[in-house]
Amino acid sequence: MHFQRKYLSLQQLSQRKEEQTMNATPSVQDLWSQILALPAGDRHWLQDKLNVYEEEEKHLTPYTMEEINAWIDQSLADVKAGRVLTEEEANKEMEEFLATL
Repeated sequence: MHFQRKYLSLQQLSQRKEEQTMNATPSVQDLWSQILALPAGDRHWLQDKLNVYEEEEKHLTPYTMEEINAWIDQSLADVKAGRVLTEEEANKEMEEFLATL
């Protein structure tokens, strides 16, 4: 049995990718319709989750430029003083840390 391969042009591949992306992106109205179709208990659960995230966001404060500049200055001082890790040392520390999770 012989199978014939069909090769697509770059334009055809690009068009297919665009179509898939468009089909995979629901509109806000679609999402709202799906939420409204949920049973009441699920809608309340979702509302509670969204409220929790909203409350958590309220407690986040952005860093000031002074804080960021201080971190950069400290990092540069660490490099000058030789307080650095090799790639191997950093990888080892990361592996050890990840093993604790």
